[in-house]
Amino acid sequence: MLIAYKHQWSAVHDICEIKLNQRRVDLRVFGHRLFERGLAYVGMDYLSHGLWDKYLTYELGLGAHAQVAQLYSRLLRMPIQRLDEYRTR
Repeated sequence: MLIAYKHQWSAVHDICEIKLNQRRVDLRVFGHRLFERGLAYVGMDYLSHGLWDKYLTYELGLGAHAQVAQLYSRLLRMPIQRLDEYRTR
């Protein structure tokens, strides 16, 4: 199904919109699951720093500081391009 889309992110956006419009979903849990699913597929990719950044920003926006600390501990074990930037934060 994703092949029909020009960009996979547009498919993810459409799926999120459908789920959010159903209003049967807790937004915090849904967002967390969505990011975790994305990390399961590309989290160890050398260029996955964009996804990690978005996830960290999302969790900081929720005020989930314990989750952010856990994400940093996972992130620092990944072979990604901007690893040095995360070590100095």
